[in-house]
Amino acid sequence: MFSDETDTEKPSETCSEGVKDISLISDYSAQIMCATFFKVPTFRNLSVKKHLIPAAKELGIKHRGNGKYEMAKKIATELVKKKMVRVTDGANYKSLSRDEIVVERELELQLARPNNSDLSSSSSTMSVDDTDELSSLSDYSDQQDNNKS
Repeated sequence: MFSDETDTEKPSETCSEGVKDISLISDYSAQIMCATFFKVPTFRNLSVKKHLIPAAKELGIKHRGNGKYEMAKKIATELVKKKMVRVTDGANYKSLSRDEIVVERELELQLARPNNSDLSSSSSTMSVDDTDELSSLSDYSDQQDNNKS
């Protein structure tokens, strides 16, 4: 169901002991970590507006001026630092797989939802100057028909 597909290639060079420093995480591993954390099949399925920006706000990460890949790396680093995600023993931050990533806690993201109460109020459908009445529209169309004759 889920794959290790990302927009970048898996690093070819791997250290035998593994890279243990989160600050050295590769783009590939950050993308896998974000895809695993947000429970999407591939990194391509992550939306900047739906997933990454709300997560960056929740984690206190600067998100303006950053692209999808920069945000993924910063979010992955912060998730590990805040112990929301951990990797299994012996994992290499340069070439992680989904099996090596364990989600400890999830973010409670507040997604922006439109306020429907504004749409139901009667004042939103009223004209500002009370000229938008059906009768005035029919009078206008009658005038236009008379002018054509």
